[in-house]
Amino acid sequence: MALVKIAGKKVVVLTIPPARNIPTAFNESRYIRIGSSKANLKDYPEREKKLFRLLDQGIDTIENTVAEYQNLTFRKLFGYYGSKGIVLREEMFEDNLGLRTEDGEYNMMAQLLSDNSHMPLRVSIFTGTTKGSNLFLLACLGVALAGGGIGAFAFFRRKR
Repeated sequence: MALVKIAGKKVVVLTIPPARNIPTAFNESRYIRIGSSKANLKDYPEREKKLFRLLDQGIDTIENTVAEYQNLTFRKLFGYYGSKGIVLREEMFEDNLGLRTEDGEYNMMAQLLSDNSHMPLRVSIFTGTTKGSNLFLLACLGVALAGGGIGAFAFFRRKR
């Protein structure tokens, strides 16, 4: 809580920290925002279930989602970094690039950057910087990219 002056008047500012493990409650009621309104969370049991799951397990990301394939190799990634003058150390690159989940399994980032990601990558390049800009180039790259997504984006950057 802080006391500040706004336009010559004293105002009490109450800062409510974000929920980390359980939803924040006021007078033993939990609220959620739906559009521009607040609603009692108990009136929306599906949203409450989803919220508790997110607070308990976290949001799925490319770093904490287990890769579908675990037998991954990174020869092309090493080649890509080497061509840029960057030496990856075999014993440290997985940690340095964040390629494993907390349980030690490869994550989706690792799969994307592997020699055969099993994921097609679609790249679109526009003539301008807004959503309304015209499409300049569209390419669907195969599942075995040189250095995964990094190599693909480096290729298109040079072609522009």
